[in-house]
Amino acid sequence: ALLEAAEQRPPQHSSVAAARGPHRGAGADAAGWGSAIAACAAAGRWEEGLALLERMRSLGFDKGLVGLCSAADACTRAALWARSLALLEEARTSRLHLDIAAQGAALHACAVGAQWEQSIDLLGDTVHNVAAHNAAISACAARSKWVEAVALLDAAPGGGDIVSFNATMLAFERASQWARSMHLMSHDLPGRRLRPDAQTFGAALSGCAAVAVWELSLRLLGRAHAELGAALGAFGTSAALSACAG
Repeated sequence: ALLEAAEQRPPQHSSVAAARGPHRGAGADAAGWGSAIAACAAAGRWEEGLALLERMRSLGFDKGLVGLCSAADACTRAALWARSLALLEEARTSRLHLDIAAQGAALHACAVGAQWEQSIDLLGDTVHNVAAHNAAISACAARSKWVEAVALLDAAPGGGDIVSFNATMLAFERASQWARSMHLMSHDLPGRRLRPDAQTFGAALSGCAAVAVWELSLRLLGRAHAELGAALGAFGTSAALSACAG
């Protein structure tokens, strides 16, 4: 286990071992605990992260924003979005000021859990930036809520970025709105001086595959190879072949 392994390492090489300091009289502070929990998140060990959070409280430390957000990040990475949101709600009800990173973590958890309504509600209380809008758009896309995704794209600071457009195209794809997806790619992207990337072409090709528009798929595939070459990847090529097979 991560915690046991950490005990065998020199303290300077293990943030987890450093965070266990109060138990050993080493005097680790709340920031040290937060760093240790973040290390658990990065290692994909959400259970250890939550265990550290509880140990932190049992030793009399205030969980603080860093500890709660790090634990929430660990849960989100494990697709435990409900637990992640519960931790962030605990931070809010504890009257901790949720900074941009904490707000972004909450929106990311909503995207992972496809909680599109909650993401829109959270966005209303969030410092607006493109990343926040992108997370909310992704949550809408996961539930095929393309109307809401378009509204969020239109409201995104600076008109959004390529990630914003790709997430919106994913919403179109999942709602079988391939014509809207093509319009977005052919008209709106150039109008905002954005260049399609592999995900853009992949979403467009997948949308065409869903309705077997094979001629358009072949044109898209030719354009993708001309603009991206091998960067298109296997996903886009597979989507085009699926459209042709349909």
